[in-house]
Amino acid sequence: MKSFPIKTRSNAIKQAVKLGFILSLAYPLSALGSTLQGHFKGAGFWQLWPENTYPDPGSDQTDLLMADVRLKWQKDFQAWHFDIDYQLQGVKSQTLLAKRSLVSEYNAFDLDQTQLFNLTDNLVNEDDKFVYQRLDRLNATYRTADYAIKAGRQAITWGNGVLFNPLDRFNPFAPNQYDREYKPGIDMLSWQKLLIDGDELSGVVIPRRNLNGEIDASSSGLGFKLYHYGETVDSQWILSQDRNETLTALQLTGNWLDGVWNLDWMAGFDHESKDWTLSSVANYQSAFSWFNRNFTYAIEYFYNGYGSHQSRPYLQSLDKVLLEKLNSGQLFTLNRHYADLTLNAELTPLFNLSASAIFNLQDGSSLWNLNGQYSLSDQSQLLGGWQYACGESGTEFGGLQLSSLSNKVSAYPQQLYLQYQYYF
Repeated sequence: MKSFPIKTRSNAIKQAVKLGFILSLAYPLSALGSTLQGHFKGAGFWQLWPENTYPDPGSDQTDLLMADVRLKWQKDFQAWHFDIDYQLQGVKSQTLLAKRSLVSEYNAFDLDQTQLFNLTDNLVNEDDKFVYQRLDRLNATYRTADYAIKAGRQAITWGNGVLFNPLDRFNPFAPNQYDREYKPGIDMLSWQKLLIDGDELSGVVIPRRNLNGEIDASSSGLGFKLYHYGETVDSQWILSQDRNETLTALQLTGNWLDGVWNLDWMAGFDHESKDWTLSSVANYQSAFSWFNRNFTYAIEYFYNGYGSHQSRPYLQSLDKVLLEKLNSGQLFTLNRHYADLTLNAELTPLFNLSASAIFNLQDGSSLWNLNGQYSLSDQSQLLGGWQYACGESGTEFGGLQLSSLSNKVSAYPQQLYLQYQYYF
């Protein structure tokens, strides 16, 4: 792979001052009695694209280099707990050039566009490079024996999906995301209350801004969840408002044989179209031993009620609501019926191997991932992986055609990656 070139820029001094100011916060924070922790991650990707990929990456073979630094500070003070995470990330990729040719002033990581506070600063945003810094966690929690309230930038996950999680509407992972250690933080108020019978009531308030930069109720989120611990089946009841949708959901969890089954069901009412949309995910997870090796596996079915009925739709003919959810990162798939398999193997105490396969049951295409993790020491590890998209042209994973008048396709690349991680 090509190395990251160092270029002299007219704003180099200005950006260095910004970076130095943020890093200088490390001393006063550590002086408060809690040591700084964090990690460094560096990764390289080799990608092979199909013909007529849109946007055109400029070559059928591209490289992607990524570096990520995270500094974490945590402090407990009586009933209070404080979290601050600083993140510095840089990416160099030929695909950035392709996207800049379509969108002027393209922002590869526009994480705070709709947030209550803008805590992200772009250091480099030009050509095939993007470097930014942000406060990814900035929150305070007040805790008592039976309730807790957290305010500020944080992360939350609802739903019991393995690769697909339709109930995680606020900030979900993509189903092919290989590194799930941290979700990008979002500004919210969250709380949990333990009830007398052992159940738990929780809620979130997520204020968002519209594209004009104004705090807008129709762009914000609000949710309540009741967790009931049953004798044989646990249930979670959810009522929320997300942007212009009212959502009701039910989660069920129980034991069967030597594993756990989950069923998530969601109904969303769109206040603009006045239509209801149903989505659901069901999975079974279990573990076994074979030749003195530990294995875990899961099988899952996902019904995407927002997806297209057509097995090979054109990208430009997709429903407006579906496109909005794809662009906002709430959804990642185009059709309705999917299945996935995952298998994790502890081959040695130092080496773990995981594999997953996602199947589009409508068009016959699939997406395969193989990932390995090797522990180099108590503080460092090496990750490597392979992604393979399989399907005929015109299918979701084989390359979705933009329109009937164009041979351009939106496609997943065949991909190899290697990532080094160091924790301190």
